[in-house]
Amino acid sequence: MKKLQALFLVAVLLTVSTLSACNWGDVDRRVTVAGYSLHLSIEATALTAQAFKNRNRLNPDDYKALLARLSGLTEAAQRVNIQFDQLAQVGPANVQGALDATKEFIKVADGILADQLVVRLDVSTLGQIRTQLATAVVVATGIQTALITLAKPMPVENVKVGKDTAERAFRTASRGFTAEDAILVSDVINIGARFAAQLRLVNGTDAAFTKGQRDAKYESLKKFYAEQMALR
Repeated sequence: MKKLQALFLVAVLLTVSTLSACNWGDVDRRVTVAGYSLHLSIEATALTAQAFKNRNRLNPDDYKALLARLSGLTEAAQRVNIQFDQLAQVGPANVQGALDATKEFIKVADGILADQLVVRLDVSTLGQIRTQLATAVVVATGIQTALITLAKPMPVENVKVGKDTAERAFRTASRGFTAEDAILVSDVINIGARFAAQLRLVNGTDAAFTKGQRDAKYESLKKFYAEQMALR
């Protein structure tokens, strides 16, 4: 038993270390990168659900019901990104569209978190679905705050979320996780590593590259949902 507990502790530490590798304190805080990270958080949620389903912790019907909700959240995230794409500069006079889209994303995400499906899944998924979604809400709230506090027009690429947003996102994403299934723990660690690698890839890159990665992720998520929903 002690050996098993030690294994779980190592798994938790590895998860935190993986997320720390993002250098959250120095992460690229541009709202355009934050917008991309919304897709990454949703992807992490979907892949986590898939891992639990594959390990017989989540039944197929609940899995597909969750994916349907995540598909709607993905569309809400892309609407936030499209608002940024339409603006060369953003300021008090033209920020409302981006604010409304961000507010809608938070509303959709909060609705999923409050849904009885997710409440019911908290036990079978060890709270991991809730953790991933909560991380996305933290980032979206950071985007919203950055937009609300704009005092004058500036290039969209110069608008950044606060350092506290990155720190809160890290704290949320790295909440402790243990399971009596070493393979499942490995799955969750790998999903965290995938998230970190994709975020590092766009760190400090130009807007066009970030947009390309973001839109490719959006398309890959739509394909993933369609493929998974078609499974029997």
